[in-house]
Amino acid sequence: MKLTPKSRLKIQRFVSGTFIYILLACLGFVILYQLFGRAMLSVMDEFDLYDDTVRFLTKRFTLSNYTVAIEYMDYWSSLAETVLFVTLTSACQVVSSVVIAYGLARFKFLGNRLLFLFLLLSLIIPPQLISLPMYFRFQYFNIFGLFPQPISLMGNKLSIAMLCLTGMGLKSGLLIYILQQYFRGFPKELEESAMIDGAGPFRTFFYIALPSTGAMVTTVFLFSMVWQWTDTFYTATFLPGNTLLTQKLLGLRSVLDFDIYVEGGAFNIVKSSLTQNAAVLLFILPLLLVFIFAQRYFVESIENTGIVG
Repeated sequence: MKLTPKSRLKIQRFVSGTFIYILLACLGFVILYQLFGRAMLSVMDEFDLYDDTVRFLTKRFTLSNYTVAIEYMDYWSSLAETVLFVTLTSACQVVSSVVIAYGLARFKFLGNRLLFLFLLLSLIIPPQLISLPMYFRFQYFNIFGLFPQPISLMGNKLSIAMLCLTGMGLKSGLLIYILQQYFRGFPKELEESAMIDGAGPFRTFFYIALPSTGAMVTTVFLFSMVWQWTDTFYTATFLPGNTLLTQKLLGLRSVLDFDIYVEGGAFNIVKSSLTQNAAVLLFILPLLLVFIFAQRYFVESIENTGIVG
């Protein structure tokens, strides 16, 4: 049977579409299986792990693991502190990223390409490489010698806020690059019309360019929030002894080792493992809720940036 060109095209689309859906299903399984496994373990009783008939679904549903995790992580207090810290630092990072990205995309000046090269280098160079000089800079902070004596900003959340405001925050280079790609594709005719009407660069930016970046700014803010939420390097370096959720989660194992579930002088590793699974889900639950309600912004922003691959 000879196929017409139209039939061949339909078959090709069907085969390619089927392949793509199978690939996405496999990738989704790899990701969701881990989450599903932790979720099932978090509501299991200790005896379920000794029961050979239990595979995925528990026979003894319990929330005691969550109760213990909430108690030993001081969850609600740490959650409120983490939300406030992440919101403020992400807002600072978005402000600096938008301004820097617009300047690099729209203004041609001496050193523009050099600054863009530094931006790309910031994506490659790991933060650990410059952590030591930044540490001493904040340990003996004295900007332009304005203070009689250097002051220490270690342990002060202002140190990370300053990094975000100056474009040196966690993965700020990537956020700036994303916004720069958007501004490069933004129609220059709109800005030129505003300038003809007498608007200056600042007014053009605030009244023409910035209002159009709603989806992009929201997406960049969410990216920044997720990275700040899961960050352990900057917070451990500049905020020693902090009580954020990341630190509570990392320290939960040692707390459990020394403080709970001692039976006959032997540590109950099984119960501790179940509690840690519950703690991990409590840690990522706010992020899952954010992604559920903000997923449409990611699709829209990726289309606007023109970044593919």
